[in-house]
Amino acid sequence: MKSKVKKLTIQIIEADLLQQEADAIALATDPILTLPPELITLGGAELTEAVTLLGWCDVGHAVSVSTKLPHANTLILAAPPKWGEASARGKLANTIWDILQLAESLHIKTLATPPIGIGKFGHPIEATAHIMMEQILDYAYEPIKHLRNILICVSSDVAYTSFKNEFNRQIVSLDSSEDSQAGVG
Repeated sequence: MKSKVKKLTIQIIEADLLQQEADAIALATDPILTLPPELITLGGAELTEAVTLLGWCDVGHAVSVSTKLPHANTLILAAPPKWGEASARGKLANTIWDILQLAESLHIKTLATPPIGIGKFGHPIEATAHIMMEQILDYAYEPIKHLRNILICVSSDVAYTSFKNEFNRQIVSLDSSEDSQAGVG
């Protein structure tokens, strides 16, 4: 599924995040920036050392490191909250917004990201889809100069369906609010 909102093309695909051609890959991690084994294998000692030098990322925020991954030159590491934590939804929204702002500030044109907050962080896929799509669509209305493509890489049919349905719901809502605003005046 693919759609363009303002200057931003948003695509939802069922695919391996680490195999996507992108300027940057976003990844959810804990505040001490623990990398998954497959990323350590791909990035090697150089990536591990660079991440170790970063040291920390506050919950609700993101940091970046240059990398020589096969399909991306930048890795954005984000620390989402755990589901059930105080203000989890707001912190998750802030995490996603921080990823987008960081990508823009780094002049990233194409960003590949998984659903941020699912898995070990415990966020339900439907809540994650709602918050991610809301933040991405809101960000499309910011004065973006560099970011042009966001690939949301999901790993299951359930996640794909949740994101597709939420994206469609929010696009319809966005279209109807723009139509009602156009009629005012």
